[in-house]
Amino acid sequence: MLQWIITGVVVLICVFFWFKKIMPKGYNVLCLKMAGFLKRLGILPHVQKRLERQSLLRGCGSCKSCDHDCH
Repeated sequence: MLQWIITGVVVLICVFFWFKKIMPKGYNVLCLKMAGFLKRLGILPHVQKRLERQSLLRGCGSCKSCDHDCH
């Protein structure tokens, strides 16, 4: 039983890692939605704050839609 739980946690971490790399804007939206959900439930405030910090865009994600002179 413990092996399945550990395996599930590792798989979820990998899925979220690659989701963040492949679809950063989708990851940001997911973090905002999860933070809002935790806020409505009133549980895990430290996780909620961390999700809100992670949801902040760290770049535009696409040079076509960016009007900053990054590159």
